[in-house]
Amino acid sequence: MIIAYVDESARHQDNGDSCVYVLAATLVDERHADALQGVVMKHRPRGVAKLHWRDQNPKQMTALTKDLAAVPLTGVVAVHFYSYRPDNERARGLCFNRLLTELAAEHNVGAVVLESRDVHRDKNDRGRLTVLRKANRVPKDMEVTWVRGRDQPLLWAADAVAGAVTWSFGGTDAERAYLEYYGDAVTWLEA
Repeated sequence: MIIAYVDESARHQDNGDSCVYVLAATLVDERHADALQGVVMKHRPRGVAKLHWRDQNPKQMTALTKDLAAVPLTGVVAVHFYSYRPDNERARGLCFNRLLTELAAEHNVGAVVLESRDVHRDKNDRGRLTVLRKANRVPKDMEVTWVRGRDQPLLWAADAVAGAVTWSFGGTDAERAYLEYYGDAVTWLEA
């Protein structure tokens, strides 16, 4: 079974008045889950509950990205650009709908694991999922769950892909280069 592990990232553009929001899924054949988990666990700093892209220095980001690009991993990322607003929920809703519809229709995903944000925002996602199911855009038998990031290391791979995508928009040449390590393994969809 193919399982999609999903996490988010957002970044303000250098001009300060626009943002990019991404919801990234790493698609993992459950037969390769142990190998991927080994990669992300290797990069988790001691004493830290979970690996988080934004907390890594450039050398750590490069090493993590190269190692993730070397395992059987497919990334599918929904991207939304918008004018600066302090609330990402509208952007998340657009990306959530686009990504889950794509995973159901095109990638034979049997289960989706999203990083839990908090009770209220997870409830928003569940409402979105209900609408997608009622519209037959996501099948009722596709299992969708929310898990704390520290409890599921495979979410860390999705976080790294999401981070590489957001950093590819603006920033330095080095920041834009992280996404290039993945080559064709990561595709993105405009939401």
